[in-house]
Amino acid sequence: MMIGYRVDLAADDNGSLLVTCPQLPMVATFGETREDALSHALDAIETALASMIDDGEKIPRPKAADLAKDDGLTVRLPALTALKVQLVWALEAAGITRAELARRLKWNPRVGRPPVPARSPLAAGAARGGFQGARPPGRRRGQGGSLGSRPQWHGTALGDSIAAMRQ
Repeated sequence: MMIGYRVDLAADDNGSLLVTCPQLPMVATFGETREDALSHALDAIETALASMIDDGEKIPRPKAADLAKDDGLTVRLPALTALKVQLVWALEAAGITRAELARRLKWNPRVGRPPVPARSPLAAGAARGGFQGARPPGRRRGQGGSLGSRPQWHGTALGDSIAAMRQ
């Protein structure tokens, strides 16, 4: 399903085009040409949607009649943005919060990414203690750090993987 929001273009008093979106009242931008105005509209719509998702606001569904019109005033969202919006709608329909989804996916909120698979070289390095405190074993606070010192990941599974790729 393609997602898009209809925008209105109006000539501004300085010769530019003012862009507004009736379904997303916080969207207001401008452009010197029609193409420029529509490009700025896409940026403003994506920013507004990201803000609404972060704030937990309800995201309005585009009107089917607006999507059916082919007059060039419906700004279609890129696939990734459309998927994010559809995920929010699906969570809302299922009555699941984003926090609950993260728990179900075993997502670590402190890191912001899913856990590393057990067979990954990163997991092996972490299991050996290679990532504790961001310093390799044996190095104390204040040692190294200059451009000539070895990287902090030297001697870990990550370092071994990088060294292997460089050869």
